[in-house]
Amino acid sequence: MTNSIYVCAASLCCSLVACAVIRIILPSGNTERIMTVILSVFVLCCLFKPIIDIVKNINLSLNEDHFNVTEESITVLQDERVIEETAKYLNEYVNEILVSKGVENASIKTILSTNENRGIYIKELNIYLDKDNMDKSKDVKEWILSLVGIEPVISEC
Repeated sequence: MTNSIYVCAASLCCSLVACAVIRIILPSGNTERIMTVILSVFVLCCLFKPIIDIVKNINLSLNEDHFNVTEESITVLQDERVIEETAKYLNEYVNEILVSKGVENASIKTILSTNENRGIYIKELNIYLDKDNMDKSKDVKEWILSLVGIEPVISEC
């Protein structure tokens, strides 16, 4: 980084010295005004060129990280997101079933997983009931088993 600052400063100094020499040998009049504008643009280009190069190098180094993304990592991220959303919807569905059967204030935790074919299956379904609803735990197991297809683990919260 410091090396590029030295190169920038050296090129700017050289261009300023060259511009000063050209201004000294210029004839006065319209040519002097036109050359002053041209030299000013030249100095500005010399000033901004290293800055533009640094910005391009930063952008290229940032873009290189995107090339390291593999198809497998994308698949893993997709699977995780699908599992999260499926678990969320399954929890909402089970909660609706329980509310419709008169079981309020239940907490549901679903653990899902994927198999080698990326199929999703329910690994574990935990339902936490309060003390008032613990007497309905046997009924809750039957309802969930018949409607969802898995026997839930019922605990007191």
